[in-house]
Amino acid sequence: MNQGLLRTWLILGRVSNLPTVWANGTAGWLLAGGGWTAGLGWTLLGLSLLYIAGMTLNDACDADWDRIHALDRPIPSGAISRRAVWLTGLVQMGAGAAVLGFCTRSAPPLILALMLAILWYDVSHKRNAAGPWVMGLCRFLIYPLAASAAVWAWDDPQLSGGSGVVPLVLFALGLYAYVVALTYTAKAERAVSSDPASRGPLLVWFLLAVPLGINLFVGLWWSGLPLLGWILFARTLRQRRRIDIGRLVGLLLAGMVLVDVMAVCLVIGGTGLTLIALVPLNLALQRVIPAT
Repeated sequence: MNQGLLRTWLILGRVSNLPTVWANGTAGWLLAGGGWTAGLGWTLLGLSLLYIAGMTLNDACDADWDRIHALDRPIPSGAISRRAVWLTGLVQMGAGAAVLGFCTRSAPPLILALMLAILWYDVSHKRNAAGPWVMGLCRFLIYPLAASAAVWAWDDPQLSGGSGVVPLVLFALGLYAYVVALTYTAKAERAVSSDPASRGPLLVWFLLAVPLGINLFVGLWWSGLPLLGWILFARTLRQRRRIDIGRLVGLLLAGMVLVDVMAVCLVIGGTGLTLIALVPLNLALQRVIPAT
């Protein structure tokens, strides 16, 4: 495979954002009481393949729209065929499901739910104003899926030594809200005037505040970390005519890791700080492969 084609596949899969998937999966795993074992590695591999598949299939689904509004994308630019992208994306999704199903103890219904959520978003998001909420669902499901891979006993109030059902769901809802806000912001990068999902800055402000509110409710100083999202979006509002939306989205993607950090720190303590290393890694990868 020549370097140009390899780069095309990396762009299609948005691989620079994989550290955020690793942070999500590790948080769900640790919150359920999982340790630093090989099982976590297999879980992150399976989640990574599903993420790459979702991003690849996203381009296949958006090819017609991109031919009008985004000629720089790989398919309309002629770098690769739509058929090849469809085939590869489906193979990647099957591989991710196989890794999670056969190499981990992930709950099959959760694997299926995540796959369906990914496909739902890819197929419908350009014509569905609720698309950002579906994207949030994709990230939300990572927490319980990774928790199930860590041998999460649903009827055990201590979750095998982890956080308990209610806190884990609350943290997952915080991640959900953050991702919905991020997706609304990202849609503004290539928005057309008739796109209803490109509007609503007040909604974005509210959604970015949800992780802060949830963690204030649970209660430790780590809950101040989502303020990063507030600060970045505030800059967007003040510099609306000059802001680089793509750069903002890249920063918000890296900031997603901090939502996972605070969730783990609230339950386990300083162990969660190890995930902070994924923030500069994400930003460094974005310099090589675009985040959006």
